[in-house]
Amino acid sequence: MMRLLTVTSDARLSANIASAFAGRAACHNEAGIADATRLAIADDFDAVVIDGAVASGPGAQIIRRMRMEGVATPVLLMLDVNVPAARIEAFLIGVDDVMSREFLAAELVVRIATLIRRCHGHSKPSVEIGALRVDFEERRVFVHGRAVDLTVKEFAVVELLALRRGKVLSKENFLNHLYGGMNEPEVKIIDVFICKLRKKLARLGAGEMISTLRGRGYVLREIAPAVPRARHVPEQVAAIGLQ
Repeated sequence: MMRLLTVTSDARLSANIASAFAGRAACHNEAGIADATRLAIADDFDAVVIDGAVASGPGAQIIRRMRMEGVATPVLLMLDVNVPAARIEAFLIGVDDVMSREFLAAELVVRIATLIRRCHGHSKPSVEIGALRVDFEERRVFVHGRAVDLTVKEFAVVELLALRRGKVLSKENFLNHLYGGMNEPEVKIIDVFICKLRKKLARLGAGEMISTLRGRGYVLREIAPAVPRARHVPEQVAAIGLQ
């Protein structure tokens, strides 16, 4: 499950965003600029949705601070009106996308999902890693073209690993992604998910793609296909073949 930080003092807008992502993301809203800025910089959110004017509003302050601190978390800004000058200013200060405050829930979900994928280097709705293919839109996983029977939580684990392939993810990273800080179980549940995933993926021929780094977490790596070893041909036999 994704984690979104929304920044608005409009209770209706906050509720509408949370409703749009029901079952897909855990939304945390902050109305205060100082707290919102601190969380956007220090916490591990997948995306930030900010309500406010760009040129002189508080939203600009948050975005500028994020980019100054080197935080690449995607930001979507919500404007009251579709003013080209405001949209241009938004992109200039580091916003990744702009939408109207009067939005369609389905469009908002698609835009945020696209921003997150692009942030992690995936512009397409699916990614292939060796024999593994993860379809983010259909929320399905395939190995050698065969669908893997996964639970919702198991898919979320694969999703995070695929989005950040090659990077070591701690168990806390997984808990945040799966539960968004709400009703989190014991951290050992991640070991259980990983164990089940490995068995399901290996059963269809994916191999040991999920590696354990003791004391640090897990990482998804592409496994190069095995290269068959050339058989040793005795010199006498080779000579006969050349005659």
